[in-house]
Amino acid sequence: MANMFEKLWDRFSSLLFPDLTRCISCGRELKEGYLCEECEKEFYLNDEHRCYWCSRPTVSIDDNLCEQCKQSGNNYELCIAPLLYKGTVHDLVHKFKYGDRRDLGTFFVDFMVKEYEKLPEPDFIIPVPIWSGKFKDRIYSTAHELGEILSKRVGVEYREDLVEKIRDTGTQTALKGEERQLNVKGSFRAVSTKEFKDKKILIIDDVYTTGATVNELAKVLKGKKASAVYVLTAAIATGKR
Repeated sequence: MANMFEKLWDRFSSLLFPDLTRCISCGRELKEGYLCEECEKEFYLNDEHRCYWCSRPTVSIDDNLCEQCKQSGNNYELCIAPLLYKGTVHDLVHKFKYGDRRDLGTFFVDFMVKEYEKLPEPDFIIPVPIWSGKFKDRIYSTAHELGEILSKRVGVEYREDLVEKIRDTGTQTALKGEERQLNVKGSFRAVSTKEFKDKKILIIDDVYTTGATVNELAKVLKGKKASAVYVLTAAIATGKR
């Protein structure tokens, strides 16, 4: 009931105060922009020194690769992410993923487009697929939302029908790196046997944590003779929220 009154008040106040909007994170009233001053302080761009391979922040410009990439390597050519998954970014991703805030997809893609320009142009864009049973808990797939919006923005074909998740891997939140790799192993299947041959593919997801999921998906695509696989996510985890 309270939620209904909040929605009614939002509509009513927008008529009374058309020059005011609300912070997309905390809901405070704003005269302009998307974030209030407090939330903006905790909104982190991934604009420092990055790992060349996965885009994770590194200590200095001399560190071309993070420790994880040095030790394990990846099945994709390059991963980039414009935001750091902590503070306000973490809260916004959570709202996007679980709070029915579909509108945040466009907000995140505004940042992703700038990163996209650093990549070779792909032949098509695909989202990280989710297990069909997850739609019982979620209204939509965040990777699908981001991929579809990005596709329209950059004019590259979007295909969500080429790869599927064939088993439920549950949540990976509490799992460590090696555990995540084992958990997602064999969880994806390419529906097409020839669509990927000699193609450059761009995988889209909301957050890059350990990279286990996109790495496993890239492995499947390479197994179908994709010439190159790139990854673009809205944010990358730093280990700190």
